[in-house]
Amino acid sequence: MEKNDGCKRYVTEIVKGLLKYQKELECPWELEFLVEGRIYSAEELNIFFSAPSKSLTKPEPKQSLFKRARQVVKKVSYKMLTEDHYKALEGWQYRVKLRKRNLTSKYNKLKTLLSPSKQKYSLVHLTLPLSPRFIDSEGTKFLTTIHDFTHKYYPQFHIKENIVNSEKGIEFSQRNNSWWIAISDSTKKDLQKFCQVEEEKIFTIYEAADHKRFNTQVSSSDKIFMRNKYNIPLDAKYILSLSTLEPRKNIHNTIRAFSELTQELKDPNLYLVISGRMGWMMEELLNDNGIKSDKIIFTGFVSEKDLPIIYSDALALSYVSFYEGFGLPPLEAMSSGTPVIYGNNSSQIEIIGDSGIGAEAHSVDSIKTAMKKIITDDNFRMGMQSKARTRAAQFSWEKCVEETIEAYKKVLAV
Repeated sequence: MEKNDGCKRYVTEIVKGLLKYQKELECPWELEFLVEGRIYSAEELNIFFSAPSKSLTKPEPKQSLFKRARQVVKKVSYKMLTEDHYKALEGWQYRVKLRKRNLTSKYNKLKTLLSPSKQKYSLVHLTLPLSPRFIDSEGTKFLTTIHDFTHKYYPQFHIKENIVNSEKGIEFSQRNNSWWIAISDSTKKDLQKFCQVEEEKIFTIYEAADHKRFNTQVSSSDKIFMRNKYNIPLDAKYILSLSTLEPRKNIHNTIRAFSELTQELKDPNLYLVISGRMGWMMEELLNDNGIKSDKIIFTGFVSEKDLPIIYSDALALSYVSFYEGFGLPPLEAMSSGTPVIYGNNSSQIEIIGDSGIGAEAHSVDSIKTAMKKIITDDNFRMGMQSKARTRAAQFSWEKCVEETIEAYKKVLAV
C-alpha cells in the first residue's frame, strides 16, 4: 500500500479533500468512488479508513444480497479514527464519481453496490486517463485529469503496455467529450498539441507538497536513525536522487555526472544516494559495473515517514528528468528547504524556476556543474534553501481540491 507515486498521491489528496468537503461543508452532491471494480460511498470510505486492517477489495462474485447488506451494516458500526488512516488509499487506482443528491431507498442503495455498471451519474472524474469500466456513460459528463504525455515524447522509455493503456484512456475521454484537468501549463499545452482540446475545456490545477510533513524541524536523532536504516554513513554529505527508477528520470546521466565530480573534488565524504522503487527498463543500469561505486548508495524504496528526513538531510535533490508533467519530489524537497537540481525542460521550469538550478538533461557536464555549485558554494546553497521554501509555499493541496471542486461546478453547470 505504501509504495506510492506522484499520480497515486494526487488521487489520495483529492479524495481526502472531497471527503472533508462532504463531511464539513454543504456539499450539493452525493460522492461515490470506484475502487477496483466496486463503488463505495464517501461514508463507506471514511469507515474503511477507521479500520486499518481492512483493505478495499472486490466483493465475492457469488455473495448473496443478504450477506452484502450485512457487510454494509457492519461497516457503519466502525468508529472513525485519525487522518493517518487515509494511507489506506495509497497504492489504489480509483476514480471519483458524483451523483446529484436524492432520496433513494435503502434497496436502491444496495442495488448500486450490486450493479454499478447500471448507475447514472451527472459527472465522472477520471483521476487517471485509464479506460474505465463499470460506467454507463449515456448522459454522463466526464472530467479527466491528464498528468503527462511522456509516452508521446519518449515512447522508447516505456513498455508497450504503458503506451497502449495511455492511448486507450485518452481516446475514451475524447470519445466522451471530456473536460480536462491539466496539472501544469506545460501539460495543458501538450494536451492541446496532441489532442486538439479547446482551451475553454481545460482547467490548469497544480499539485502540491504536504507542508505539514515537509516543512518541519527534523531532529538529529531522526537523521541518525534514517542513515542507519538506509546504510548511509553518518559522516556522509550526500546528493539525493529520489523517484521511481525508470529511464525518463535520467538516473544514468545523474550517476555519470556525480562520478566525474567525485574524481574532480576528491572528497571522501561525498555520496550520491539513489532512492525509489524499481520501475521498468532499468536492468541495464543496475547491471552496469561502471556504477558499482562505494560512493553510490541504492536505498530502494523510502517509506513515507522517512521522506521528510531524507530530503532535509541532503545537500540537494538531483531530479534532472527528461520530461515531467509536474514532478512532486522537487516540490517536497523544496518545502523541506532542500535545493533542487532539475531538468531544464517541460513543467520543471514552470514549477521550480529560479528557486532551483536548471541543468540540461542530456548533458552530463551541465548536471555536474550544477552539483558542484551546490556542494562547494555554501552561501549559494543557503540562498537556494530559502528561495525553495518560499516557492513551495505557493502550492497547496487545499487549493488543488478547492479548484477541482470549482471545476466540477463549472462542468455540471454547462
